[in-house]
Amino acid sequence: MTGPLKVVTVTRTHDEWIALFAGSDACVTPALSLDESLDNAHLRARLLRRARRRTPTRADTAVLRDAVAGARRHAGRVALLHEWQTGAPAADA
Repeated sequence: MTGPLKVVTVTRTHDEWIALFAGSDACVTPALSLDESLDNAHLRARLLRRARRRTPTRADTAVLRDAVAGARRHAGRVALLHEWQTGAPAADA
């Protein structure tokens, strides 16, 4: 992030931005890490409602499989970019 947007966003912490927009009708969502997203109350509520609604199907399994495959492809790209930029393999590659 660069320019005016960066100048504004660094004026508050992540938690301060969340508190500022909590309860508002603004379309604002924080960027979360994978671990943070798994603990996110909104996401957990949606997944819980879905789990109560029906039992998992083959389609659910396919969606999960595709999501995991996409995450693995992305991790490979990140490692390749790190190696290209630094000349050294990524530590977890």
